[in-house]
Amino acid sequence: MDKNIITITGKPGCGKSTIAEMIAKKLNYKLISSGDIARQIAKEKGISEDVFFSKYIKKHPEIDYEIDDRVIEYCKNNNNIVVPTRMAGILLEKENIESFKVYMQGDFSVRVNRIAKRENKKIKIVEKETIKRRKSEVKRYKKLYKVDINNLSIYNFVIYTHFTQKSENKIQVFRNYFGEKDEDYIKINNTMPDNLSNIIIKEYKEYVRRKNNTKT
Repeated sequence: MDKNIITITGKPGCGKSTIAEMIAKKLNYKLISSGDIARQIAKEKGISEDVFFSKYIKKHPEIDYEIDDRVIEYCKNNNNIVVPTRMAGILLEKENIESFKVYMQGDFSVRVNRIAKRENKKIKIVEKETIKRRKSEVKRYKKLYKVDINNLSIYNFVIYTHFTQKSENKIQVFRNYFGEKDEDYIKINNTMPDNLSNIIIKEYKEYVRRKNNTKT
């Protein structure tokens, strides 16, 4: 059965959660997040969310696998879904579940500034926290899943979430559709989430069109 599933991931500060919510709303798709699943598990176990996230989950790495299993099971049995979780694209690829895999890319300084503004923290503090968090994530996912989350080869669409000095009023994207790869620059008035979500939706529809053409 054809699947209409979009997975979205990226480094902290790229805005994946906000953009995923917009895409789900615009397409009338169901949004499935690991955070929501984790909260459901905490509820089932009768553990408060504060204790679950601050203490329990750190001592019980099997929770990661339980969340993954629930994401996979939901995607197997449902359609029209947006999944903004770190491992969704990789997990669905391993399970041979079709999805349009998006990776949101952004320069370190841009992402740090976004996080600092969002969390009302000093830049220097966020810089240290972000570096530490990424190193921890890379190590953790190698240990748990035997994968390198810095490897973007499985993703169908990689999109930069900001302008650069070399690409004023354009954002850089990379496509990997059915064996064809290309790099492009897309004109855009601003890099607000609404515009970025529209670009991803347009690319998703093009991906689906090409997929359908390969079957005719």
